[in-house]
Amino acid sequence: MTLTWHGGKTIWEGHPGVANTNSWVSVPDFYDYMVNNEIATVKWSSTEVNIGDVIQFWNPGDEAWTHAGIITNLDTPYGITYAGHTDDHFQRPLSDVL
Repeated sequence: MTLTWHGGKTIWEGHPGVANTNSWVSVPDFYDYMVNNEIATVKWSSTEVNIGDVIQFWNPGDEAWTHAGIITNLDTPYGITYAGHTDDHFQRPLSDVL
């Protein structure tokens, strides 16, 4: 990793005093950084995920990728689960948002 991924480069809009890069606070910029630096590859199917993978969620109303989560389990009574900070959850079924 480089400092440009997470280091104090820009002020997070709406949060004075919190310094981050755009790639840390913006889902599209995080995607660009990870793919362009060959840290991650794109997979378009939930059948290809592994524990620890970062997933991104499309918001049709905004016509944008607006949230990210991390796959936490593949074999639960609920199927694939993920963790996220928006609603502070861990082991939330991916099927809840698909």
